[in-house]
Amino acid sequence: MVLAYGYWDASPVDEINVKDLVPGSEALEKLKEFCGYTRLLRHARREISRLQFGRFIRPASLAGEEALLNSKLPPNTFAADLAPVLRRY
Repeated sequence: MVLAYGYWDASPVDEINVKDLVPGSEALEKLKEFCGYTRLLRHARREISRLQFGRFIRPASLAGEEALLNSKLPPNTFAADLAPVLRRY
């Protein structure tokens, strides 16, 4: 299988065998250079450093916390009728 890459409005710049895309290979390094990998990595690191982690809210606390989590559901009558059919398969 071949991977062709390039600009959206032009013919492919290069084609690489997918099996050649292994860590440290020349093909992977060419693809990373074309995609601007180091620039993207630098941008990602800068943005991650700007993230501020504040107070976390557990989703269960928005829905009633322990009372909701410990409440019992009524039996599912549809599932009771369906269970024997499913067991056959």
